[in-house]
Amino acid sequence: MQSKAKTVTEYLKEVPSDRLDTLLEIRDLCLQNLNGFQESMQYGMPTYSRNNVAAFSWNSQKNYMSLYVSCDPKLVDPFKPRLKKADIGKSCIRFRKPEDIDFDTVRDILISIKSS
Repeated sequence: MQSKAKTVTEYLKEVPSDRLDTLLEIRDLCLQNLNGFQESMQYGMPTYSRNNVAAFSWNSQKNYMSLYVSCDPKLVDPFKPRLKKADIGKSCIRFRKPEDIDFDTVRDILISIKSS
């Protein structure tokens, strides 16, 4: 969904209730592991930027939840074996069900983003 929310907190009030806990967990992981990054709403989704460059975003779409590694799509490659339940594009990781998300892998992706 492309939201018109001005803040991530407002955005979270719009998401389907069955995804809220999952998206809150993703946000918490971002806040814990992307310190030094600015949280904002860009392109209708929560985004984390460093030096005014978007590095990571997440979103709730109609049929899936998505993570976007926008700083360097190649950062996703080492994690592909751990993302067996995900549909993976060049820089997008899509999950159809909240229970398909491996939060340890998401954390490790965020750590690799921070160190890149």
